[in-house]
Amino acid sequence: MPADTCDDTTRDRKRPRTYSNADEHRKIFTNHPTLYFEDGNVILKCGWTLFCVHRSLLSKHSEVFRGLFTPAGSAEVKPQEFFRGCLFIALDDNSDDMESLLDIIYDGLQADFPTLNAENFPTMAALLRMSTKYKLNRPRGAMLELLRSEWPSTLPKYDAKAALAPRCVNPPAEESFSTKDLGIHPAGVISLLRECDYDSPDLLVPLFYSLSTCIFKFSLPPTGHNISALSPADTERFIIGLNKLRSLHAANSQCPVYAVIHPSPDKDSRQSILCQYELLRYWHNTVGPQLLDMKDQMCHPIDDWGKVSQTAMADGIGGNVGMAGESLCSSCKVKVLNHIVLTRQKIWNALPELFGFN
Repeated sequence: MPADTCDDTTRDRKRPRTYSNADEHRKIFTNHPTLYFEDGNVILKCGWTLFCVHRSLLSKHSEVFRGLFTPAGSAEVKPQEFFRGCLFIALDDNSDDMESLLDIIYDGLQADFPTLNAENFPTMAALLRMSTKYKLNRPRGAMLELLRSEWPSTLPKYDAKAALAPRCVNPPAEESFSTKDLGIHPAGVISLLRECDYDSPDLLVPLFYSLSTCIFKFSLPPTGHNISALSPADTERFIIGLNKLRSLHAANSQCPVYAVIHPSPDKDSRQSILCQYELLRYWHNTVGPQLLDMKDQMCHPIDDWGKVSQTAMADGIGGNVGMAGESLCSSCKVKVLNHIVLTRQKIWNALPELFGFN
């Protein structure tokens, strides 16, 4: 693989400066195998890797690159440096990150990520960071949209996503396990978005909720790895939001006897009492255990209310037979089903406020 060294040179102040390593020991640079173009006119240095690229192409897509390539004309501005006859720019970026960004630019700003998983997440994260830093709006928007598809902001999209593939943060025990099967930890995504100056609730709220569903996987003694990626402010936001979410879920898990009170109890007092009794029995035996299941520490309120709704629709609210051969009347069945569905939606709608985004 081609390599080169940078030797000390005598510079004329009136001439463009040639890159020198006068302040450092001699270093060997390696040309990137696919992004060092012989007809390029700008050399980007990232670590020990050199990229020889086309100034016009990078300037076209990035105002940041355009500013780097164009001297401002101020006496305080550092003189331009040249190496191998090309404009030389030393950057503090990781070479792998720069490779990802340049690949996108040379591919017409097309990002190919059919699905997001633990294996390709580092590449996606690098693209989001770099496209943010160098102000490439199209790749940045594509990466954010990819994250939105993984953590939807609406309940119907959340249900559709959950039905396809439940997210797994811890690896399964099967020998056939692949890194592609791993989920992506929400705390890492939150940290990435903060790093990229993204603060919109449309993505952060679903991520904080997703993080709250991982609590049952935390272990003792605590390692701190699960939320260590969060900033102190987001850690506090998460703790407060988690407490509020659990409280709201528990409060709404009480049997809604008021939902089956008949409009004219004097005319059908017996049926009204039967409906209330049947609902209490059904809630105690079926709904309560599902909503307050401590096996996962009530970590999935949205999913739990969804299961309760499906169960209620499947068995007709406690079945066809109740006390003395009676059951909930058809009107009360509709009311209870509506209550369950609306409660689930209410908890979902409350998430922005619970996690402090309102």
